[in-house]
Amino acid sequence: MKKMQLLVPITLFAMAALVGCNNSEAVDASTLPKAATSTITNSTTTVASAKVQEMSQANLLSWQEAEESAYTLIDVRTPEEFASGHITGAINIPHDQILNDTTIMSKYTDGPVVIYCRSGARAGKVSELLEQKNLSGNVYHLSGDILGWNEAKLPLVTE
Repeated sequence: MKKMQLLVPITLFAMAALVGCNNSEAVDASTLPKAATSTITNSTTTVASAKVQEMSQANLLSWQEAEESAYTLIDVRTPEEFASGHITGAINIPHDQILNDTTIMSKYTDGPVVIYCRSGARAGKVSELLEQKNLSGNVYHLSGDILGWNEAKLPLVTE
């Protein structure tokens, strides 16, 4: 009987915790660049203990078109992958460099940071690390990464 008395509160607590875990949080528009606030409708994905906001291709394109947008677009692929084609305005910081030394990112975390790689694995690791280190509350992961960008036949820059 005593086990049953303990099991009921534990079960209720677990159920309450699960109900409280909701992935449909809205993005705080006050943290976004002024020109982008009217078009941003991102979802939030929970990765381990970090919240990484998803950035759609359409939203990134609207940020690129807005002259007032202050964001940093980071391609975390290798320099060779970057040179073969990257999104306009992106800078290349390979994910292994960021994972080994997060101070590299400190000059980019004052505003929104959009991260992408080839398929999402490397960008996910970097995004999670930045959130864990509290380097930015404005980290976005580009939905579909470069594969999705290519699939949508969106433009790339080559060097």
